[in-house]
Amino acid sequence: GVAAGTVLDPTNRQRMCDGGIVVWLRASAETLIQRAGDAVHRPFIDRDAAWMEKTAAEREPLYARVADVIVDTGQAAPDASVDIIRSSIASTDGCRGVSSR
Repeated sequence: GVAAGTVLDPTNRQRMCDGGIVVWLRASAETLIQRAGDAVHRPFIDRDAAWMEKTAAEREPLYARVADVIVDTGQAAPDASVDIIRSSIASTDGCRGVSSR
């Protein structure tokens, strides 16, 4: 796994693709705020919903560019997400490179 902001740098996006299959665990801004909890280990997160929505919207096209598999994890149980990831990975050839996306 990589930190959410990793996708902002073009070099990192290429590294992600070069590293193998990229799975984007997509969730709504509301879900991300909920999951951040107290965010003590993430002091840069402004727990404001507007900040999270803006940040998610800015990053979404970047995640989409590198993701081989996209799993919406908002309301799904973790086991269901794992099953989706496993079956999706089994049927993908892997990242074809940032430049072609």
